[in-house]
Amino acid sequence: MEPEKSGWSRISAALVENPESLGLWENLIREVESENGVPISKVSSDEAVEILRSCYDALLKKFPLLVHYWIRYAQWEFRLGHYQRAILVYERALVHLRGSIELWTSYLQFRVDTISDNVGEIGELFETARKTIGRHFYAHEFYQLYLLFIKSYATDDPQRQYHVLLRTIIEQPIYHYNLFAKMFFSAISSVDATTIGYIVPPKAVRGYSGDFRQAQIKLKKLFTDVYITTQARSHQLYSYERHLPRQYFDQTFVPQAQLKQWHNYLSFLELNFPHNHTIQVYERCVLVTAPYPEFWLRFAEFHISQDRMLEAAEVLTRGLVYCASYKLLVKLVDVEITRKNYTRARDLLTEYVKEAADTPIPVLEKILSVESLFHTQDAAVMRDLFVQVFRQSDSERGSELLHYYALPKEAKSEIRSHLNVELKKEDESNYTEKFHQSLIGPTHN
Repeated sequence: MEPEKSGWSRISAALVENPESLGLWENLIREVESENGVPISKVSSDEAVEILRSCYDALLKKFPLLVHYWIRYAQWEFRLGHYQRAILVYERALVHLRGSIELWTSYLQFRVDTISDNVGEIGELFETARKTIGRHFYAHEFYQLYLLFIKSYATDDPQRQYHVLLRTIIEQPIYHYNLFAKMFFSAISSVDATTIGYIVPPKAVRGYSGDFRQAQIKLKKLFTDVYITTQARSHQLYSYERHLPRQYFDQTFVPQAQLKQWHNYLSFLELNFPHNHTIQVYERCVLVTAPYPEFWLRFAEFHISQDRMLEAAEVLTRGLVYCASYKLLVKLVDVEITRKNYTRARDLLTEYVKEAADTPIPVLEKILSVESLFHTQDAAVMRDLFVQVFRQSDSERGSELLHYYALPKEAKSEIRSHLNVELKKEDESNYTEKFHQSLIGPTHN
């Protein structure tokens, strides 16, 4: 035990010095996945199991978008006999990785493999997944698993569920689309009085008058047109998807060409595809590009353009977890003000200033904007804020900002007086520095 603990302690000490090193974290995980050279198991010591858990928790708190480590963590819990803990790990992961097809498929496979008398619960989970990642271009494995689950376990009219799901898939432009098209046309070839009602609306069913041979021919023609249309859309999407090899978060930089391709893809979808489809691609995009504020901002703007301010606020709030850019904060404050959540907007800025080592000028300006809503009559508060902005920017910017704020004339006069005093101090300081420099002469490197 001592050599293993020594190795774990050594890596932990290195992480204290360099906590951003994913390589060190990965070394730590490898180290704690065994005890005395033997993989952790049900017979391992309680201490070793707790160390394993604490290290996984620490890693995933630091890097919450590492889907493979979430899956590994859940698998460890299950191997150690902790079924409920494994479920909790998957649920924690989905908070961060709702758009991950890999995570959803792994979780659903786990729930199917451990099925008992909870078929209805798992069926609802499949439906939640379908609404979340069912339009994912690579959703074929998910749909295969869903169809297999219905055929093997569903108790509430499985034939209906199977045909309805196939009918849904036939209009989804996904990779391996042909696989499901063949399954659907096979279902049409054996349609009967019951199953035809699962494929077409009741009015259309009455039109076939019990001649199911004729119904099969008509349905095949109808859905051949659907097939051609969906297949063409699938090829359209593939022309973008093939340039996006990375489908998961990686700590390394995303190549500029791929960032540009994501922008091109999103622009195409916004113009040509339904809202729900575009949202799911945005969810995929921000997993891959989480450290890049431009995509969180674009995602929020997409919601704003459709007057979905609550969703925009939610996107920006999530973005701030993974991306430290103040631009997300400024945008979120604007959204909250639009929603008339003035106190929330103010609290966001206050919290940022408390935590940040330096406050960027745009954040200070946003503080001015929000505080003016609360302190239109309090000249002292606004004076101090304007002076703070002035000290970190320039007098012209301070004067320009002051011009736009709806403050009483007396308050503006007092603020201008203070700005002039600050400007005079700055000029005197600059003069003193220049005079001192003239005495000692130029410095030489």
